[in-house]
Amino acid sequence: MAHDATSSLALPIATSTTQSVPLPASVPKWTGKPSLCNVPTELRLEICNYLLGANNIPRSYGYTGPRVSCANNTDFIKPPPCQPHRHAMLFVSQQFSAEYRQCYYERTTFFLRVDRSNAFRAIPALNRYGNRVCAADAVPDFWSAPDALLRSLRNCTLYVELGEIASNVTSLHSISLNKRKAREQLLGYGSLAEIRAQDSLFDSAFRSSILNLLPHMQQLRSVYLVWDTSKDGTTRAWDDSTDWTWESLGEPFVEYLKQKVTIRAISVKVGDRFGYALWTGKREDGVWKGDLVRWDLQSRSI
Repeated sequence: MAHDATSSLALPIATSTTQSVPLPASVPKWTGKPSLCNVPTELRLEICNYLLGANNIPRSYGYTGPRVSCANNTDFIKPPPCQPHRHAMLFVSQQFSAEYRQCYYERTTFFLRVDRSNAFRAIPALNRYGNRVCAADAVPDFWSAPDALLRSLRNCTLYVELGEIASNVTSLHSISLNKRKAREQLLGYGSLAEIRAQDSLFDSAFRSSILNLLPHMQQLRSVYLVWDTSKDGTTRAWDDSTDWTWESLGEPFVEYLKQKVTIRAISVKVGDRFGYALWTGKREDGVWKGDLVRWDLQSRSI
């Protein structure tokens, strides 16, 4: 099984078992014979962990892949040629299936990337040529993932390539105009305030969509949210005119995530290799303890 696999979204582990072949309940037919049902729960969980290790099931998955260019100058994430791993232990019984899923998700970290290949499809309000109405109640489906997967995640890195998305040619954000050198389009705006209002719509649509996505990750234990403000990972895509600050993109998400009772560890980062703000914290005895670190390349200070 590839560690970096878009097709792994179709893993049986992430979906409910088929209804046409109902699984037996975890009650042995002949109670006098050996059965996994008679083994203590702790030992069954150890068996599940051993099976996952023996089958070389990766401890991390990344829902991304190599970009492939199309004739219309767009690109998409190409799924890998390999087939996803099939977890036969899911079909042993209802109880063992549930315990196997629990072990699988507790040992696995998922890397979920939001980039220019999926952001505009999931959030139409980001598109200059699409629907500019910010759908605050919409839940974005960036990865065509089954809802069972999002509900079951325990450990997750959510990586948002904000700068690359905003500077894309189809983006509603004004920095995309600079990339296309479309000065005549800039002249079409009545004032700087009009440009700022359009950028605010872009930012609001993004923040609202991510905030609406997080509640669907109902069993999160740890989360690392990254707002990458660079362009192509190398160039700073923003200047002082953007509202991509810790106060707008970092602090609100830290405060929201703290309210989720299942979460034990949070990391939220806003910035790029030129400068960033990073908050990292853990819940200890019901109290959150964390620190905010700010770093800037020019001053090389924290």
